[in-house]
Amino acid sequence: MRTQLSQVLDEARRLQQVSGCVTLVVVSDDPAFLAASAEWSLKGRLLTWSNKLLAVTRRPLQDLPHLYTSFSKMNAMLITVDAAGASPRCSMYVHLPYSSTVLQVASWRSPRGLSFTSGLPLFPDKFYRFLLKPTLKVTAEEFPPHVVVTAAEGRGKPGQRVIFSGAMTQILEVLAHSLNFSYTILRPPDGSFGTKLANGTATGMVGMVGRKVSRMTKNKEYIKKKVSIYSRNMGEYVVTIIILNPPQKT
Repeated sequence: MRTQLSQVLDEARRLQQVSGCVTLVVVSDDPAFLAASAEWSLKGRLLTWSNKLLAVTRRPLQDLPHLYTSFSKMNAMLITVDAAGASPRCSMYVHLPYSSTVLQVASWRSPRGLSFTSGLPLFPDKFYRFLLKPTLKVTAEEFPPHVVVTAAEGRGKPGQRVIFSGAMTQILEVLAHSLNFSYTILRPPDGSFGTKLANGTATGMVGMVGRKVSRMTKNKEYIKKKVSIYSRNMGEYVVTIIILNPPQKT
């Protein structure tokens, strides 16, 4: 199975280089094959948002709970086919991110045809604004003036409640309001931004994102591409040295 998947994904990547957009259709009644194809596509960076994954199966939805982890992160849809009886029918689902919800967006039945059931189109942009307000874990460490950490009461102690402020916290507030999510900020146990170790893992905030303890970090410039991906630059600053202006000669 691994050899077949590798060959199919290699073909899809070549097609993507030519067309810039790929719709990968996986038809199987084997839950393990469906899950493996999605995971390989995700790890291989094949399924950027311009590409689509469509999985078609005769297995009922309750037999496929393990698809959520990968399908919720991708521009993917699941079609379950019920061929029993005189009138075949299909149900079309989308896995919502950062929740356990699988939402039916449409159904098809002969001779009625396609019917939308949720007000959403096929392959909805589910990351444009979350339908359900999730609570995300964000990791941050003090980096004034971008991230400022102050103790809520007295001096900071391990485990003590702290308050985050600064420019990056304001940006996070804007994102939370625009995308419809709440958040909890976690500090890395070692207080570091992150260093890559010899075994390929990372410490600090980078390590927390890599281990999925946190969904994002507010100090993006320290993220390594092998662990996570970059956003666009949100600002730049310049460090200069100032000296006294020498007196003018007369």
